[in-house]
Amino acid sequence: QMPELGLLAIGVGLAMIAGNGGIDLSVVAIANLSGIVGGRIASLMYGPESEPLYFVAMFTCITLCTGLICGLINGALVAYARLTPILSTLGTQLLYMGTAVVLTNGAAYRLNYTDEMSYLGSGVVWHIPVPFMVFVFTLAAVGALLKHSIFGVQLFLVGTNQKAAEYAGIPRATVLLITYSLSGFIAAIAGVLIASRTSSVKWDYGSSYLLIAI
Repeated sequence: QMPELGLLAIGVGLAMIAGNGGIDLSVVAIANLSGIVGGRIASLMYGPESEPLYFVAMFTCITLCTGLICGLINGALVAYARLTPILSTLGTQLLYMGTAVVLTNGAAYRLNYTDEMSYLGSGVVWHIPVPFMVFVFTLAAVGALLKHSIFGVQLFLVGTNQKAAEYAGIPRATVLLITYSLSGFIAAIAGVLIASRTSSVKWDYGSSYLLIAI
């Protein structure tokens, strides 16, 4: 479970770096909703048993896209509607959770077990668990983005002094939109690992994860 918690913590951490009370309370809800949407749509397109590789690829793509869309919604509320992050992400948390309940009628959505799907959540390469490798790769990518990109510099400046960053010509709204979008995308990566490990997705999975991630 550590890679899942670590990925969620990265998403929350990005929002915190943005400063001015930045936080993302919807990461767990995004992970669960993304997995549900990915599982339902992918199963309509490919059979998990007859076309497992196509199913896993489609499931992963749809799950990540769903997380990105959810993150964009959070970012738009914080960056353009200028809502307080803790309130806006608390509201979207309830929205995403409620949508997941509607899509599954409150029950767990079972993903047919396949070796390919299980490999993502429980596989081992050179004695290293695949989920841990995904976490380390994501952590390194985010670290490189923050340290070596213009976006990373702008994010830290916005988080340090948002008003001064605006006067310096930094596009505050764009930086915040990208930040919360990344948070949603990374939460969806956690959703892929959760679904792969348990072969199911549920609206309230990992209800204790949020506080641990924060």
